[in-house]
Amino acid sequence: MPDDIVARYVEALIAEGIVERVGDGLVVPSAVFTRPEMMDGNNELYARVLSLVSALRGAGFSFGDGD
Repeated sequence: MPDDIVARYVEALIAEGIVERVGDGLVVPSAVFTRPEMMDGNNELYARVLSLVSALRGAGFSFGDGD
């Protein structure tokens, strides 16, 4: 990706408090992961992964876990 596009997105994430500059790098503070909107997103993703795995098993895929 072009640097200017990446820089815009990074600056937007910093402005939202999702990312912080530390020295020459960037970090996501651990508190970000426990925000209600992040937890909601995690729960939705988890439910979708379970649904995908269930559908794949229904189609005959095996995940090697004794299913």
